[in-house]
Amino acid sequence: MFIDVAGMTVGDPRYDESLAIRKFISNAEYVQAFYEGYTRYRVTKEEFHYFDEGLYEFF
Repeated sequence: MFIDVAGMTVGDPRYDESLAIRKFISNAEYVQAFYEGYTRYRVTKEEFHYFDEGLYEFF
């Protein structure tokens, strides 16, 4: 069962990852805990800034 798929689309997973960690990016302990569970990819600081401060702010 789906709750809401109106905004669902194929996109760059680094964008979603950057949004997921943006509230605690400055807390190394929280970031480490996040990546212990999410092991698919780890965004670089440059990628994070691009998606969080560049692309995200555009929308």
